[in-house]
Amino acid sequence: MMIMQTSKISIIIPVYKVEEYLDECMQTVINQTYKNLEIILVDDGSPDRCPQMCDSYAEQDSRIKVVHKNNGGLSDARNAGIDVATGDYIGFVDSDDYIAYNMYEELLTKIERSRADIISSKFLLYQDGKEQICTWSALSGYIEGKVLSFKDYFVQVVDETVDSASWNKLYKKDIITEYFKKGRNNEDYLFFYQLVKKHPNARMVFTTDSYYKYRQQRSGSICADKTGLDLAVLANKKEILLDIDSWFPSLKEKIQLQRDKLLFAVIYNLTLDRKARSEFEREYVLLRKEFLKLPSHRIEANHIDVLILKYFPWLYSNFVDFRLKLSNHCK
Repeated sequence: MMIMQTSKISIIIPVYKVEEYLDECMQTVINQTYKNLEIILVDDGSPDRCPQMCDSYAEQDSRIKVVHKNNGGLSDARNAGIDVATGDYIGFVDSDDYIAYNMYEELLTKIERSRADIISSKFLLYQDGKEQICTWSALSGYIEGKVLSFKDYFVQVVDETVDSASWNKLYKKDIITEYFKKGRNNEDYLFFYQLVKKHPNARMVFTTDSYYKYRQQRSGSICADKTGLDLAVLANKKEILLDIDSWFPSLKEKIQLQRDKLLFAVIYNLTLDRKARSEFEREYVLLRKEFLKLPSHRIEANHIDVLILKYFPWLYSNFVDFRLKLSNHCK
């Protein structure tokens, strides 16, 4: 069903070193079935042809607004877009991804029908030239038309049955009362934490339709750096743990257990990977201090592994090699 195109949607697209992908993204945004759009391209100091490409798009389509700024990272670019957005609703698209042509018409129809403040949709993965259904556990809690308070939504985020991505959603502009935290990875998680804390009784509605196409593992993508992402998750969860007692203490233990589990995994990986350990030496030293204080009963791992990792980390690589050889010998 066609809806009256009276509400304006501001679509914020951060742009940085994506000249290979930008046109594919832009064609799906410019040609949306919903036409009342304000398309905000934020050139985040990109050193390639992207700034010129952005200006060229603006010359061809009066709905496109370009912000040129010094490089500040993804969060800073999104914030710059929020500052100039004039729409009734806001959407975020990453410039190496692309979207279904009817994405915003469908999301607007469903959010207005449900009278929610944010709508979240499932998404497809795009890799090696193929779209594929996303089977991540963080989409297992999606039910068409399900409405949750923001507070109940965050419980499911912690349970990892719904996602906290920013780009597969449409927001009422007046609900975005927080900025993305500049200079942080895993920034969406912190962004939603602050939104939920500020508006615990606001409403989130879900749709099982997949309108967003998320590109995986492109060269130079931050998410391709698994260790860096894990370190960001650890930092963000620590920040939340220091704050959550003040308004949602019942979630603290679950988040703490998740962080403890990830802390062990990061220590394990960096102890075995000398190259990565050298790159993240400062972080490794700080995390080892935390790891030494962590009670062994909170770590889901073999007691001997925990003991050696804690007190004899320089021997752990040899221990793993010996265990592997012993296992092969006994076969």
